[in-house]
Amino acid sequence: MLKCTTAKLAETIWPLVMADIPVLLHGKTGIGKSQVVKESLMPLIAREYGPSILHDYRLSSKDIVDGTGIPDVDKENRATYWTRPAFIPAEDNKMHVIFLDEFGHAMIPMQHAVGYPLVLDRMLGEFKLPKLNRVILATNTMDDKGGDNKILKPLEGRMAHVEVLPDHKSWCSGYAVERGLDPRLIAFIRLRPELFHRMDANNFAWPIPRKHEWLDRVLKQQSDMKVIERCAIALCGDGFAAQFIAFLENLAANLPRLQDIKANPGTAKVPSDMQHQYVVAAAIVPHVTQKDAHIWAKYLKRLTADIASMAAHNAQKAIGNHPALQELII
Repeated sequence: MLKCTTAKLAETIWPLVMADIPVLLHGKTGIGKSQVVKESLMPLIAREYGPSILHDYRLSSKDIVDGTGIPDVDKENRATYWTRPAFIPAEDNKMHVIFLDEFGHAMIPMQHAVGYPLVLDRMLGEFKLPKLNRVILATNTMDDKGGDNKILKPLEGRMAHVEVLPDHKSWCSGYAVERGLDPRLIAFIRLRPELFHRMDANNFAWPIPRKHEWLDRVLKQQSDMKVIERCAIALCGDGFAAQFIAFLENLAANLPRLQDIKANPGTAKVPSDMQHQYVVAAAIVPHVTQKDAHIWAKYLKRLTADIASMAAHNAQKAIGNHPALQELII
């Protein structure tokens, strides 16, 4: 099976989507498969094919009649016809992407009634999908123990298969930064990659990328460590929370203040710990302007080269090119 990270998912399956080949995405729960389809793949499709509509269908929550339509009796001709099934959008000359998410949860009768004809034939009964259409499916892995059924073997042969792997490095350097997640949280995941995605069969709360984004919401609203700790326990479990709070407390004791850095960029404290440096650099970026970029650059130059480069690059994305920042970019 073809494998790729979440960060590379959209570009990996794009040639298959362009060739109109159904693709089934396999991957652990909470790593962002569905989010990539909605936020990264759909814009690619729209740029290539024009206005595009995503139809997110969960077969596990549907009834068989949703795939067959409702019977309509023609009394005069003593015949029974079926209305258009709920899974068939009306033709409107737009691209329609049929996304069968959590497909592994679908019961066998639904795989037969809807999966078989929709994936390969692009129709249900006598009703066809709009002429512009693509079919994408997603499922969790069997070891997630989410109640997944085994996908029927003949149905597996009607699509391409891609295994999506969680990757903390691309999440920390790309996804999380682009979405403005708290740099302290990003630094913690960089330091403790084993806590990026860790399923725990013995506990209800365990860390996955989805939970990290929710924890970020808490960090943006709360400063009380006790509140943050309780929320972290509720989301990611006791072990994660204990390590994360210890990390935050250690940060607070070792990070220089931004006002001190700006006042004395050449002598302000530079943390020896790489993750501490990352947090300082990330905290500096939103405060950089064209007028004072040379001041911040003087301090950033004292940090590890790749961290300084990252900060300079992100600052220039916000304020435009500046010679002092450009010198730091590797």
